[in-house]
Amino acid sequence: MTPFKTLLLGGAHSGKSALAERLCLASALRPVYLATAKPFDADFRARIEAHRARRGRAWQLIEAPQDPAAVLLEAAASDCVLLDSVTVWLATLMHEKQAIAPAVQGLKDAVTRCPGAVILVSDEVGLSVHPETALGRRFRDEAGLAHQVLAEACASVALVVAGLPLMLKGALPHG
Repeated sequence: MTPFKTLLLGGAHSGKSALAERLCLASALRPVYLATAKPFDADFRARIEAHRARRGRAWQLIEAPQDPAAVLLEAAASDCVLLDSVTVWLATLMHEKQAIAPAVQGLKDAVTRCPGAVILVSDEVGLSVHPETALGRRFRDEAGLAHQVLAEACASVALVVAGLPLMLKGALPHG
């Protein structure tokens, strides 16, 4: 099987993570969950726990909130790595005042070179209200630019709404 590269975009609670998990498990490759989140409050910790409970024990969990590209480069051809989420990772980079464009390019290069399958999950934040603050507008813009760069590295890209994928590029690897 040729390793697939997929980008799933969607709003909050759109079903993108659940779809990504199903695709990863359907691949028959070893499921690796690459978490980019740093739990910073009780609500976010509860969301992380809900994701863990839904996945169960079949998954290898790797937490890499700073450098998910390095983990992708260490993946095996027998792995299906689900990175959740690009936007959470971008928020961490922005919070820590790191350069965004080179980091995104590094992630794109890692996706391209990863020997296994890769599924990227990210929030589509550009379809909502105009952010009130300069930081909010910068985040929206950085996410949109990152999605464009990462979509270049992926054979399939889908917008997930109500748990349903709307294909923007290619086809999902495991319908």
